[in-house]
Amino acid sequence: MEQSTREKELAKKKRYYYKHREELLEKKRVYNRENKEKVSAQRAEKITCSCGSIVRKAHIRRHEKSSKHQGLKTKKSKEDNKKTRRIRQVKELIGVFTAQGDTEKLNHYQVELETLLN
Repeated sequence: MEQSTREKELAKKKRYYYKHREELLEKKRVYNRENKEKVSAQRAEKITCSCGSIVRKAHIRRHEKSSKHQGLKTKKSKEDNKKTRRIRQVKELIGVFTAQGDTEKLNHYQVELETLLN
């Protein structure tokens, strides 16, 4: 069975790494020592996940696999579905009250729609 070009390149990189491992690790140590503040700032950088949690940028993949993320994502999805349904209902009501000419209720639902969209 013949290896693909990508597999050959990966095998080549792996052999190089193991052959020069100590040298590469030392370079990494020196870089981290010389750029300690920069490295610390990068590691400490926080971002807001799509589920609403605030996590370190370096740990976002681990967070995405967590049960906390999965639960919040499901909850947020349900809330978004409720909001989308309500927006649809309000738009339908606006159409009904526009046809009827009921400006008082029309204004009420237009304000509610603006609130939902913001």
